[in-house]
Amino acid sequence: MRRMCDIAQKGEGIYMPRLTPIKAIRAKCLSCCCGSIMEVRLCTVQKCPLYPYRMGHRPKGEQNTVEQSIIEKS
Repeated sequence: MRRMCDIAQKGEGIYMPRLTPIKAIRAKCLSCCCGSIMEVRLCTVQKCPLYPYRMGHRPKGEQNTVEQSIIEKS
């Protein structure tokens, strides 16, 4: 099975850039706010699990990764 990134590298199909998780979250927030950077900044949906990451970087004091949290809960 061929992945989209393999297709994009060979020049077939649509180009799909690889995103880091933080950049993917930022893109989702921009999509939710109709592409408005100011609306992302002014977002009031604090119950959203992506809220702390909406500005495109990890919040201060955030050291654990998702994998570490899963391991600690087990």
